[in-house]
Amino acid sequence: MAVGTIAIGATTLDTPTGYTHEPIKAETYQRTIRGDMIINRAVTAEDQPIAKYRFEISDVVNSKMLAIKAEAVHISNLYLVDYIEIKEVLSGDGSTKTFYILREMNTKTDPVPTITVGGVSKSPTITINDSGRAKLVFTDAPADVDDNIIIQYEPKYSVRIVSFRYTGRIKDVANYTLICEEV
Repeated sequence: MAVGTIAIGATTLDTPTGYTHEPIKAETYQRTIRGDMIINRAVTAEDQPIAKYRFEISDVVNSKMLAIKAEAVHISNLYLVDYIEIKEVLSGDGSTKTFYILREMNTKTDPVPTITVGGVSKSPTITINDSGRAKLVFTDAPADVDDNIIIQYEPKYSVRIVSFRYTGRIKDVANYTLICEEV
């Protein structure tokens, strides 16, 4: 799979032109750097994300919609991978060497995350825990600087289908809009 497709459960869809997710892939601040998406690690005391994304996928053809609905009947939460890399921004404190990314990393295509500390490329030890979150262990603790650690990776979201609606027919093929929410 690659950019240009979306995988929801076992079904692969072409990424529609109007594909949207809200809030705009920003956990704490609505901000971007040169148009890149930023995620800031903002979680509750139980290490749960503060914001949940809603994904709207339009122009889902009837055959794909039937496959998604059939899978959703048997599995309450499906995985959604849109093959779009996101940036997660963390802050070093000068002593912590271990960090966890917020979302589960897509490991099916083995994308190698790009990690920089203060603009310098780093290669920490990366392990994936049972929940699918990556654990990063740096040899040297990143300096005590706000937003100095940037991890760019391809996430895998656990989503539930909120709703779907029929949007019409194009050349005798029924089309739907599928709305999912991050679990």
